[in-house]
Amino acid sequence: MTGLSLVKLEAPSVDYWDALTANVSRLPLTQSWAYAEAMASARGWLPDYYELQDANDQGLGGCVIQRRHLGFRQAIRIERGPFFHEPPDAGIQKAALGKLHAITKPGWLDQRRFYPALTDTPENAASVREVGFCAIDPGYHTIWLDLAVPLPKRRRHLRQNWRYALNKAEQSTIEIVVENSTEHLSWLIAHHVNDMRRRRYIGPSAALLMKLGELTAARDEYRLIRAMYLGKPIAGGLFIRHGRSATYLVGWSGKLGRRYNAQHAILWQALVTLADDGCHDLDLGGLNPERAPGVTYFKRGLLTPRDEEQTAVATCR
Repeated sequence: MTGLSLVKLEAPSVDYWDALTANVSRLPLTQSWAYAEAMASARGWLPDYYELQDANDQGLGGCVIQRRHLGFRQAIRIERGPFFHEPPDAGIQKAALGKLHAITKPGWLDQRRFYPALTDTPENAASVREVGFCAIDPGYHTIWLDLAVPLPKRRRHLRQNWRYALNKAEQSTIEIVVENSTEHLSWLIAHHVNDMRRRRYIGPSAALLMKLGELTAARDEYRLIRAMYLGKPIAGGLFIRHGRSATYLVGWSGKLGRRYNAQHAILWQALVTLADDGCHDLDLGGLNPERAPGVTYFKRGLLTPRDEEQTAVATCR
């Protein structure tokens, strides 16, 4: 398709980017203003904001591209972009990928990583490859929940042991609390960081979580849901809203939390809270069946026919 362009926005306002992403179906957290600015503050990845326009300057979508300068070279990241206001046809999608490849083409010493949001189909993989990207790693794997599914219907579709665990949690003496402020975020971050060290996996850093919490709480896009037992927290989950979507970013359960199936109750409360907030979709924050089979099994227990377990096109350079 001719006439398509990715136009760099010079210091766009938060309101402008919010308007651009407001009605995007399944907008990834990584394409939100708050995430881009948090990455800049916490990790030095400077965001460039682009709007995708047609030949008549009509907006079709956009993309955040992150860059970090390392002396004479730079690192470039495109995390789960570009996004589109409406599902694009194959021609528009391929043209947008071509523009993205052209403006991020790395120099001799540069490093580029592109994490597509496209579902891994032969057609999508071919489009990414034909515009010049080279696959290097498996694509992002996650579950998207449709928050329009009525909760009684979702409960009927829960895997049997998931439903049993939820019932057990609901019948216990634990209390589920939804918080809109970052007062207790450091509590969850401390447990999250300790869990990463103990189990040797990589997740969001403490600095990134703290900055993201600060930015989103100020905009009422932050929900920390905690399970309390006799007045003490035994589990928690952090949920971030972005556009009409939300992401389950990190969670933690202690021994009592696991005993009382607190994460089941926390996620169930999140479905209620986020739907009431006006969210349409919930990204469960990624799957890794090989390295985290237990977490994968837990998240899959929520699936209904209207949800999707999505594997994206391979990560590229």
